[in-house]
Amino acid sequence: MDYMSGKRLDEVWDILDSSPKVSIADELHSYINQLRDLKGEYIGAVDRGKAILRHYAKYAFTDNHDIVFTHSDIAPRNILVEGGHVTAILDWEDAGWYPAYWEYYTRALRQLKPVPDWPEYLPVIFLPNMRENMWAWAS
Repeated sequence: MDYMSGKRLDEVWDILDSSPKVSIADELHSYINQLRDLKGEYIGAVDRGKAILRHYAKYAFTDNHDIVFTHSDIAPRNILVEGGHVTAILDWEDAGWYPAYWEYYTRALRQLKPVPDWPEYLPVIFLPNMRENMWAWAS
C-alpha cells in the first residue's frame, strides 16, 4: 500500500469556497467517465462475487443500460484532496461492473455522514442524465 498525500474531502469541504469545489467536482467527473469507458459483460464485483448473487443480478436489473466499471462508493470520505485538486480515490472494495446509473443512485441516496452542499455537486460529478436514469432500475 502506498502513501497518498492530501486530506479527506469530508474533513475540508466546509472550508472550501465554490471555486475549488467546482474544480474537484469536474476532476471527479473526468475520472468517473474514464472508469465508465471500461465496459463489462456481467453485473457485479471485480472478483465476480458469489455465483448466486450473479444469478440474481441478471434478473434484478434491466438490460437497457450499459454495464460499466464503477467505483461504487464515491463519497467525500473516500476522496483525498490537496491544493483544490483530487490526489486519490480510496476504498475500492465495492468496485465492479454495474449499470451506468449505479454510482449516482448509490451516492444520491446513501450518505453515512452528510456533508453540507455535497449533494449540490453530484450533478456536476455525474452525467447530467443520471438523476433521471437512476429510476430505471425500478422499471
